[in-house]
Amino acid sequence: MPVARPCSFPGVDFAASERVERLRERIEAFLDEHVYPVELETLQALDEEVTVDTGIAYPPILVDLRERAKADGLWNLFLPDEEHGGGLTNWEYGMLCESMGRSLVAPMVFNCSAPDTGNMEILLEHGTPEQQERWLQPLLDDHTRSCFSMTEPETAGSDPTGLRGRAELDGDEWVINAHKWFTSGAVGASIAIAMVVTDPDAAPHKRASMIIVPTDTPGFNLIRPVADDRARVDELLGAGHRQHGAAGHVRHAGTDEGVARAAAAGRDPLVLLDDRAGGGLLRRREHRRDDHARRRQLRRQRPQVVVDRRD
Repeated sequence: MPVARPCSFPGVDFAASERVERLRERIEAFLDEHVYPVELETLQALDEEVTVDTGIAYPPILVDLRERAKADGLWNLFLPDEEHGGGLTNWEYGMLCESMGRSLVAPMVFNCSAPDTGNMEILLEHGTPEQQERWLQPLLDDHTRSCFSMTEPETAGSDPTGLRGRAELDGDEWVINAHKWFTSGAVGASIAIAMVVTDPDAAPHKRASMIIVPTDTPGFNLIRPVADDRARVDELLGAGHRQHGAAGHVRHAGTDEGVARAAAAGRDPLVLLDDRAGGGLLRRREHRRDDHARRRQLRRQRPQVVVDRRD
C-alpha cells in the first residue's frame, strides 16, 4: 500500500507593514484623545438629533470629529486605490478595522461606515462620470450619507430575484413604485441606491437594476425608522441605536431620477450586487465576515462603553 509523502507549505507572514502599523497607532491615538472621551455624548446626539424630522446626516459633535480625522489623513481608508482612499490591501485595512471596531462611532468618524462604504465602492466602480461627480464626491469628501434600498416586506427581501418593486422608463426618467423595508442607513441619507425590477420579462437574475434616488425626490417617503432593541419583536432585525443608521421603512411612490442606472451597460445586476455586498472588487465576503467577527471580539474587550450604554 503506497504511503503518502509528507508535504509542507511555505509560511505566511501576516505581520503588519511599517506603514500599516503607523496608521494603526495613529488611529488608536486619535480614538484615545478625541473619540472615547465623548463617545457616549456622541451616541446620544445621534439618537436625539439625527431623526426623520431633522433630516441631518451627522450631529455637530460628530462633524467636528470627522473634520479632525480628515485633517489628520485618517479618511476613506476602506478604498484600495490611493487616489480616493488609503491604498491598502484588504487584509491591511482589516488590521485597521480591529482598532476602529472598538467604538460604535469610529467608522463614522473615519468615513468608513456602512452602507456608505458599499455605496461609494459601487459608484466608484460602476457609476458614470456624471453620477460620480454629483453623488460620489460628496460622500467621499463631505458630511453626507447614503442608504441602500433593496429588502421588501412582501417577499424574501434578501433574494433579489424575487423583488416586486418596479421602475418603468418614462421618457428620460425612471419612475419607481416600490415598498422597501430595512433600508440600511435611511435616516439622514441624502441619496438611496434602490434595487428594483426594470425588465420583468428577463430571466430572474437579469430583471433588476440599481437606480440612484435623491431622498428629497417627491414620492420618496421615509415612513419611520425600524429602530432599536426596545421596538416590537417583529422589528428586531433592524435593531441598532435608536435613530442614526437605523434601517428605514420606505415607499418609493413614483420617484424618479433621470436615467440614473448605476448598473453599467452589459453588466449583470447580481454581479453588481455581489461587488457591493462583498465590498467592491477587492473586498470579498469571507474577509468581511472575519472583520465583523473580530470587531465583535474587540468590543467585548472594551466593555465599559458598550455594556453600560443600554442600561
